Amino acid sequence: MAKLFVFNPENDLALACGEPNFTPPAMARRIRRDLQLIQIWLGDEGLVYAPHDEAGIRFLNSVKMLFPESLKADIYDGSCGIESISPWGWSPAIASELGRLFPDAVLEKSAIQKIRELSHRRITVAIANYLKNNYSGIGEFESPVLCCSLQEVLATIEWFGVCMVKAPWSGSGKGVFRVDKENYRVYENWIRSIISKQGSVVCEKYLDKVQDFALEFYSDGCSIRYVGPSVFFNNSRFSYEKAMVASTSLLENHLQKYIKEDCLSLLKSAVAEALGKLVAQSYVGYMGVDMLVYREAGNLCVMPCVELNLRMTMGLIANRIGEKFLEKGRIGEMSVLWHRDAESLTKYVDSVKKPVIRNGRLESGTLFLAPIYPDSSYTASVTIT
Repeated sequence: MAKLFVFNPENDLALACGEPNFTPPAMARRIRRDLQLIQIWLGDEGLVYAPHDEAGIRFLNSVKMLFPESLKADIYDGSCGIESISPWGWSPAIASELGRLFPDAVLEKSAIQKIRELSHRRITVAIANYLKNNYSGIGEFESPVLCCSLQEVLATIEWFGVCMVKAPWSGSGKGVFRVDKENYRVYENWIRSIISKQGSVVCEKYLDKVQDFALEFYSDGCSIRYVGPSVFFNNSRFSYEKAMVASTSLLENHLQKYIKEDCLSLLKSAVAEALGKLVAQSYVGYMGVDMLVYREAGNLCVMPCVELNLRMTMGLIANRIGEKFLEKGRIGEMSVLWHRDAESLTKYVDSVKKPVIRNGRLESGTLFLAPIYPDSSYTASVTIT
């Protein structure tokens, strides 16, 4: 009996839908197909839910030769039983899909519904308020506000000046807009629609961002374990663009350029405590709490809970690669890139330097994290220059 890893990057969209019969948009389906083996880089034992085809097998065998001690996953071929499932994230849709094949390993509907409730951004508000009320050592910050009417949204914009307005269930930059009094009318119908469909929106004070980062955790269903930090960069549409890849110690050293060591230590323990009270008893798996360093009145401050991702994240993958697969002391960059057509894909693949691996660790060059198909639209890679 084995654990099955499933890459379903459309999870946030599926949670917003909330129905078992959900068809992801074409882009999400393509990312899932192209990057379906990316969870092998967790370094955990188990099987990956992906077609047992020549390209996947050839890719997995090639990287296992390079990292014989760290890569412990195989592709599921149907020859053994599945004891548990570890998807990228749980939703009614992925539970329905997998339940047809592995009925004894899928969570019950009540557990899936609880996870959906905990994925609502009201939990972000609860975590932020818990930290604000119990841990003054983190510093002063404005907690996000749950707004259930247009009047409440307008009042919050009046209070904050400029807001990030977010749908309760959304991700990868979708359902997130910068709103102020001047442009409010542009987004009013969208806000009204989200409140009608999802019951509320969350308004955060817009901050002068210096650095995005997250703390990654694991819940065993009883308690919370700190996994490590991730340092990442979003694009102008507020969606993931790239991440630093390095050991936990190097990533924490980088964050200490902006955050004092005692404050970072407090963040790790305080957020773990909040998650232990709000999440741990209802969820088993990885999760990440997005945070940011921002500038206010000339000082660097920390927003300790931008959002809770109750699922795996690309930042988690970057962290695990940095901890388990990179040469000690090296710093790389992990990117997920879209390629317009086969010609641009080939040009990109031919342009990168081949990876140099010594003693089972990446020392330089570019390592691709998933097979490259002739019709791939997306590639994921780690590069050390």
